[in-house]
Amino acid sequence: MGRGVYAMTDFGVCGGALAQADFRTIVECAGQAGFRFVSLWPRHFDEALESGLSVADMRALLQDHDVSVSELDPLCTWLPIAPEEAGIAAEFYRYAESDFFRVADALGARSLNVIQMGAEGLAREAVVDALGTLCEKASRRGLVVSVEFMAWSPIRDLQNALSLVRATGRPDCGVNIDTWHHFRTGGSVEDLRALTASEVMALQLSDVEVEVAPNLLEETARARRVPGEGAATARDALAALAEAGVDVPITVEVFSDEIRSLAPHVAAERLAGSVRSLLA
Repeated sequence: MGRGVYAMTDFGVCGGALAQADFRTIVECAGQAGFRFVSLWPRHFDEALESGLSVADMRALLQDHDVSVSELDPLCTWLPIAPEEAGIAAEFYRYAESDFFRVADALGARSLNVIQMGAEGLAREAVVDALGTLCEKASRRGLVVSVEFMAWSPIRDLQNALSLVRATGRPDCGVNIDTWHHFRTGGSVEDLRALTASEVMALQLSDVEVEVAPNLLEETARARRVPGEGAATARDALAALAEAGVDVPITVEVFSDEIRSLAPHVAAERLAGSVRSLLA
């Protein structure tokens, strides 16, 4: 599989949003719903191998359904952290950068998304150096690197992420605008409109509830809203990013008990339809 080139009129789905589905089902449902690509977690790849699929089988599935892999998400072991610091990212702690590169080499990908969990006391220079080193390794595989911010991360908001990206001085490193995290960390539409397009490397789209939940970790994992069905932040975000000249693929990332309760093909159709409505 080659590594795709996408624009913000292209949209895909995060495999984790279809948590009720395995690799084969994710790809089949994505293709049937009209998604052009999927975002994968390393476990999707490893579980596919364990189920008996070969790399050749996975490539054939992607090709047959006209779907490619855009994003590999999320790498949290690019910085030294203890397992107890992983928090909500505990599932991903066992995956090193070599595991992400293994998936990229096998299936192709456009971007590698990183998050920071723990390592609060690490000097900023060390964080910048580690990110720059990762970008260099990723670039050898044709990957760009995106940095995601979260309220419970040392990279706590858009400005923190931008500062880190700028410090690397690398054109292949940019921020990941997860719209849920942006609006739940106090970000505004104006912040998005003021961005420099080249500093945005990825976009993960969902909507937020009108009322902020008491537990943000619970909300992000179980109660994200389908784009266009919440507080209209997804629609506003897309408009603002377009005004800023941002042109990256849209990955629909809705972690929701409601979506998980649906049959995978029904969930995929609903998510794809929501993005089509916004783009129209």
